[in-house]
Amino acid sequence: MKWILMSAGWMLACILAAVLLVSVICRKRDRMRKWSQVLWTVLAAVLLMAATGAVYLSMYSHHDESAEPFLISSETVAVTPASNGLMFDGPSDSRAVIFYPGAKVEAEAYAPLMYQIAEEWGDCFLVEMPFHMAMLDADAAKDIQQEYHYDQWYMAGHSLGGVTAATYLQEHSDEFRGLILLAAYSTDPLPEELQVVSLYGDRDEVLNMEEYEKNRENLPEKAEEVIISGGNHAQFGNYGIQKGDGTAVISRENQQRQVVEALKSLTNE
Repeated sequence: MKWILMSAGWMLACILAAVLLVSVICRKRDRMRKWSQVLWTVLAAVLLMAATGAVYLSMYSHHDESAEPFLISSETVAVTPASNGLMFDGPSDSRAVIFYPGAKVEAEAYAPLMYQIAEEWGDCFLVEMPFHMAMLDADAAKDIQQEYHYDQWYMAGHSLGGVTAATYLQEHSDEFRGLILLAAYSTDPLPEELQVVSLYGDRDEVLNMEEYEKNRENLPEKAEEVIISGGNHAQFGNYGIQKGDGTAVISRENQQRQVVEALKSLTNE
Protein backbone atom coordinates (compact mmCIF):
# COMPACT_ATOMS: atom_id res chain seq x y z
CA MET A 1 0.00 0.00 0.00
CA LYS A 2 2.86 2.37 0.84
CA TRP A 3 4.35 2.20 -2.64
CA ILE A 4 0.97 3.01 -4.19
CA LEU A 5 0.56 6.10 -2.02
CA MET A 6 4.15 7.19 -2.64
CA SER A 7 3.76 6.76 -6.40
CA ALA A 8 0.54 8.78 -6.41
CA GLY A 9 2.18 11.50 -4.33
CA TRP A 10 5.22 11.75 -6.61
CA MET A 11 3.00 11.85 -9.69
CA LEU A 12 0.91 14.71 -8.34
CA ALA A 13 4.04 16.57 -7.20
CA CYS A 14 5.61 16.26 -10.66
CA ILE A 15 2.44 17.47 -12.37
CA LEU A 16 2.21 20.45 -10.02
CA ALA A 17 5.87 21.32 -10.55
CA ALA A 18 5.46 21.14 -14.32
CA VAL A 19 2.39 23.38 -14.25
CA LEU A 20 4.09 25.95 -12.05
CA LEU A 21 7.16 26.00 -14.30
CA VAL A 22 5.10 26.48 -17.43
CA SER A 23 3.04 29.17 -15.73
CA VAL A 24 6.17 31.15 -14.81
CA ILE A 25 7.58 30.87 -18.32
CA CYS A 26 4.31 31.77 -19.95
CA ARG A 27 3.23 34.53 -17.61
CA LYS A 28 4.28 37.28 -20.03
CA ARG A 29 3.57 35.38 -23.18
CA ASP A 30 -0.02 35.82 -24.19
CA ARG A 31 0.16 33.16 -26.85
CA MET A 32 1.07 30.56 -24.23
CA ARG A 33 -1.57 31.45 -21.65
CA LYS A 34 -4.04 29.05 -23.16
CA TRP A 35 -1.59 26.19 -22.63
CA SER A 36 -1.15 27.24 -19.05
CA GLN A 37 -4.91 27.20 -18.56
CA VAL A 38 -5.11 23.77 -20.13
CA LEU A 39 -2.43 22.42 -17.83
CA TRP A 40 -4.15 23.84 -14.76
CA THR A 41 -7.39 22.24 -15.92
CA VAL A 42 -5.63 18.89 -16.31
CA LEU A 43 -4.13 19.22 -12.84
CA ALA A 44 -7.53 20.02 -11.35
CA ALA A 45 -9.02 16.98 -13.08
CA VAL A 46 -6.22 14.71 -11.82
CA LEU A 47 -6.64 16.00 -8.28
CA LEU A 48 -10.40 15.52 -8.47
CA MET A 49 -9.99 11.94 -9.69
CA ALA A 50 -7.41 11.23 -6.98
CA ALA A 51 -9.73 12.61 -4.30
CA THR A 52 -12.68 10.64 -5.67
CA GLY A 53 -10.62 7.45 -5.76
CA ALA A 54 -9.38 8.02 -2.21
CA VAL A 55 -12.93 8.46 -0.95
CA TYR A 56 -14.11 5.35 -2.79
CA LEU A 57 -11.27 3.19 -1.49
CA SER A 58 -11.70 4.46 2.06
CA MET A 59 -15.26 3.12 2.13
CA TYR A 60 -15.24 -0.58 2.88
CA SER A 61 -17.01 -3.19 5.02
CA HIS A 62 -15.47 -3.69 8.45
CA HIS A 63 -15.53 -6.89 10.44
CA ASP A 64 -18.22 -6.97 13.10
CA GLU A 65 -17.90 -7.90 16.77
CA SER A 66 -18.70 -11.55 16.09
CA ALA A 67 -15.30 -11.92 14.39
CA GLU A 68 -13.30 -10.67 17.38
CA PRO A 69 -13.06 -13.98 19.32
CA PHE A 70 -11.60 -15.68 16.23
CA LEU A 71 -8.70 -13.25 16.09
CA ILE A 72 -7.39 -14.63 19.38
CA SER A 73 -5.31 -17.80 19.68
CA SER A 74 -6.69 -20.86 21.45
CA GLU A 75 -5.42 -24.32 22.37
CA THR A 76 -6.30 -25.61 18.90
CA VAL A 77 -5.58 -22.65 16.60
CA ALA A 78 -2.79 -20.09 16.91
CA VAL A 79 -3.60 -16.74 15.29
CA THR A 80 -0.41 -14.84 14.49
CA PRO A 81 0.83 -12.13 12.09
CA ALA A 82 2.15 -13.56 8.83
CA SER A 83 3.27 -12.40 5.41
CA ASN A 84 0.70 -9.85 4.22
CA GLY A 85 -1.85 -10.71 6.88
CA LEU A 86 -2.73 -13.34 9.47
CA MET A 87 -1.93 -17.02 9.86
CA PHE A 88 -4.39 -19.44 11.44
CA ASP A 89 -2.19 -22.34 12.51
CA GLY A 90 -4.18 -25.47 13.33
CA PRO A 91 -3.36 -29.16 13.78
CA SER A 92 -2.40 -29.77 10.13
CA ASP A 93 1.26 -29.66 9.14
CA SER A 94 0.84 -30.70 5.51
CA ARG A 95 -2.01 -28.59 4.05
CA ALA A 96 -2.54 -24.84 3.83
CA VAL A 97 -4.98 -22.39 2.24
CA ILE A 98 -4.16 -18.89 1.01
CA PHE A 99 -7.33 -16.80 1.13
CA TYR A 100 -8.05 -13.58 -0.80
CA PRO A 101 -10.89 -11.49 0.75
CA GLY A 102 -13.75 -10.02 -1.24
CA ALA A 103 -13.43 -6.53 -2.72
CA LYS A 104 -13.68 -3.70 -0.18
CA VAL A 105 -14.09 -6.10 2.74
CA GLU A 106 -11.74 -5.96 5.71
CA ALA A 107 -9.70 -9.17 5.89
CA GLU A 108 -10.53 -9.76 9.55
CA ALA A 109 -14.15 -10.31 8.57
CA TYR A 110 -13.16 -13.78 7.37
CA ALA A 111 -11.45 -14.75 10.65
CA PRO A 112 -14.31 -17.02 11.83
CA LEU A 113 -14.24 -19.02 8.60
CA MET A 114 -10.44 -19.21 8.56
CA TYR A 115 -10.42 -20.33 12.19
CA GLN A 116 -12.84 -23.18 11.51
CA ILE A 117 -10.97 -24.34 8.43
CA ALA A 118 -7.66 -24.28 10.33
CA GLU A 119 -9.15 -26.17 13.23
CA GLU A 120 -10.56 -28.99 11.11
CA TRP A 121 -8.89 -29.06 7.70
CA GLY A 122 -5.73 -27.06 7.06
CA ASP A 123 -3.78 -23.98 8.09
CA CYS A 124 -5.02 -20.70 6.66
CA PHE A 125 -3.28 -17.53 5.50
CA LEU A 126 -5.69 -14.59 5.42
CA VAL A 127 -4.22 -11.92 3.15
CA GLU A 128 -4.68 -8.20 3.87
CA MET A 129 -4.90 -6.50 0.49
CA PRO A 130 -3.97 -2.90 -0.44
CA PHE A 131 -7.10 -0.78 -0.10
CA HIS A 132 -8.96 -4.07 0.52
CA MET A 133 -8.78 -4.91 -3.19
CA ALA A 134 -7.21 -8.27 -4.09
CA MET A 135 -6.55 -7.21 -7.67
CA LEU A 136 -4.01 -4.66 -6.38
CA ASP A 137 -1.77 -7.43 -5.06
CA ALA A 138 -2.72 -10.56 -6.98
CA ASP A 139 0.73 -12.06 -6.40
CA ALA A 140 0.50 -11.87 -2.59
CA ALA A 141 0.45 -15.68 -2.39
CA LYS A 142 4.01 -15.84 -3.71
CA ASP A 143 5.51 -14.28 -0.58
CA ILE A 144 3.62 -16.72 1.63
CA GLN A 145 4.77 -19.75 -0.31
CA GLN A 146 8.37 -18.59 -0.17
CA GLU A 147 8.26 -18.20 3.61
CA TYR A 148 6.24 -21.29 4.55
CA HIS A 149 6.41 -24.87 3.33
CA TYR A 150 3.53 -27.34 2.98
CA ASP A 151 3.03 -30.50 0.97
CA GLN A 152 -0.32 -29.26 -0.33
CA TRP A 153 -1.23 -25.68 -1.17
CA TYR A 154 -4.74 -24.44 -1.94
CA MET A 155 -5.91 -21.06 -3.18
CA ALA A 156 -9.24 -19.65 -2.05
CA GLY A 157 -11.21 -16.44 -2.18
CA HIS A 158 -14.56 -14.76 -1.87
CA SER A 159 -16.26 -12.85 -4.67
CA LEU A 160 -13.71 -10.75 -6.64
CA GLY A 161 -11.06 -12.06 -4.27
CA GLY A 162 -11.93 -15.53 -5.52
CA VAL A 163 -11.67 -14.43 -9.13
CA THR A 164 -8.22 -12.98 -8.40
CA ALA A 165 -7.16 -16.12 -6.53
CA ALA A 166 -8.20 -18.27 -9.50
CA THR A 167 -6.19 -16.09 -11.87
CA TYR A 168 -3.08 -16.39 -9.73
CA LEU A 169 -3.51 -20.15 -9.41
CA GLN A 170 -3.95 -20.57 -13.16
CA GLU A 171 -0.56 -18.93 -13.65
CA HIS A 172 1.03 -21.15 -10.96
CA SER A 173 -1.07 -24.29 -11.26
CA ASP A 174 1.87 -26.63 -10.75
CA GLU A 175 2.31 -25.25 -7.23
CA PHE A 176 -1.23 -25.91 -6.02
CA ARG A 177 -3.40 -28.89 -5.22
CA GLY A 178 -6.74 -27.12 -5.44
CA LEU A 179 -9.00 -24.08 -5.42
CA ILE A 180 -11.93 -23.05 -3.21
CA LEU A 181 -14.29 -20.50 -4.76
CA LEU A 182 -16.85 -18.70 -2.60
CA ALA A 183 -19.40 -16.88 -4.76
CA ALA A 184 -16.72 -16.58 -7.42
CA TYR A 185 -15.49 -18.09 -10.69
CA SER A 186 -12.36 -18.51 -12.78
CA THR A 187 -11.94 -16.40 -15.90
CA ASP A 188 -9.19 -18.72 -17.17
CA PRO A 189 -9.24 -22.47 -17.92
CA LEU A 190 -7.93 -24.56 -15.03
CA PRO A 191 -6.06 -27.89 -15.26
CA GLU A 192 -8.24 -30.99 -15.12
CA GLU A 193 -6.18 -32.54 -12.33
CA LEU A 194 -6.91 -29.63 -9.99
CA GLN A 195 -9.26 -30.16 -7.02
CA VAL A 196 -11.92 -27.46 -7.17
CA VAL A 197 -15.00 -26.75 -5.08
CA SER A 198 -17.31 -23.84 -5.88
CA LEU A 199 -19.89 -22.68 -3.34
CA TYR A 200 -22.56 -19.99 -3.45
CA GLY A 201 -25.87 -19.29 -1.74
CA ASP A 202 -29.13 -19.58 -3.64
CA ARG A 203 -30.17 -16.19 -2.21
CA ASP A 204 -27.01 -14.46 -3.40
CA GLU A 205 -27.99 -11.38 -5.41
CA VAL A 206 -24.48 -9.91 -5.65
CA LEU A 207 -22.80 -12.70 -7.60
CA ASN A 208 -23.13 -12.12 -11.35
CA MET A 209 -24.73 -15.41 -12.32
CA GLU A 210 -24.40 -14.66 -16.03
CA GLU A 211 -20.62 -14.43 -15.63
CA TYR A 212 -20.62 -17.43 -13.33
CA GLU A 213 -22.38 -19.59 -15.90
CA LYS A 214 -20.28 -18.26 -18.78
CA ASN A 215 -17.07 -19.18 -16.95
CA ARG A 216 -18.27 -22.54 -15.66
CA GLU A 217 -16.47 -24.26 -18.54
CA ASN A 218 -13.16 -23.04 -17.14
CA LEU A 219 -13.46 -25.41 -14.19
CA PRO A 220 -12.30 -29.04 -14.34
CA GLU A 221 -15.03 -31.53 -15.21
CA LYS A 222 -14.73 -33.13 -11.78
CA ALA A 223 -15.13 -29.79 -9.98
CA GLU A 224 -17.66 -29.92 -7.16
CA GLU A 225 -20.41 -27.31 -6.97
CA VAL A 226 -22.25 -26.68 -3.71
CA ILE A 227 -25.34 -24.47 -3.78
CA ILE A 228 -26.09 -23.46 -0.21
CA SER A 229 -29.83 -23.43 0.33
CA GLY A 230 -30.85 -20.24 2.11
CA GLY A 231 -27.38 -18.71 1.93
CA ASN A 232 -26.45 -15.33 0.46
CA HIS A 233 -23.30 -13.46 -0.59
CA ALA A 234 -22.16 -11.76 2.60
CA GLN A 235 -22.46 -14.63 5.05
CA PHE A 236 -19.17 -16.19 3.98
CA GLY A 237 -17.69 -13.39 6.07
CA ASN A 238 -18.64 -11.52 9.24
CA TYR A 239 -19.16 -7.98 8.01
CA GLY A 240 -22.90 -7.51 8.20
CA ILE A 241 -25.37 -6.89 5.42
CA GLN A 242 -24.03 -6.15 1.94
CA LYS A 243 -25.84 -3.68 -0.28
CA GLY A 244 -27.83 -5.39 -3.01
CA ASP A 245 -27.56 -8.83 -1.45
CA GLY A 246 -30.44 -11.20 -0.91
CA THR A 247 -31.78 -12.01 2.55
CA ALA A 248 -30.41 -15.26 3.94
CA VAL A 249 -32.76 -17.66 5.72
CA ILE A 250 -30.00 -19.68 7.35
CA SER A 251 -27.52 -18.49 9.93
CA ARG A 252 -24.05 -17.25 9.08
CA GLU A 253 -22.64 -20.07 11.18
CA ASN A 254 -24.59 -22.61 9.12
CA GLN A 255 -23.37 -21.18 5.82
CA GLN A 256 -19.73 -21.15 6.92
CA ARG A 257 -20.08 -24.63 8.35
CA GLN A 258 -21.08 -25.90 4.93
CA VAL A 259 -17.82 -24.53 3.53
CA VAL A 260 -15.83 -26.58 6.04
CA GLU A 261 -17.84 -29.71 5.28
CA ALA A 262 -17.33 -29.22 1.54
CA LEU A 263 -13.56 -29.05 2.06
CA LYS A 264 -13.62 -32.26 4.06
CA SER A 265 -15.56 -33.92 1.25
CA LEU A 266 -13.09 -32.54 -1.28
CA THR A 267 -10.25 -34.47 0.31
CA ASN A 268 -12.38 -37.41 1.46
CA GLU A 269 -11.91 -36.70 5.14
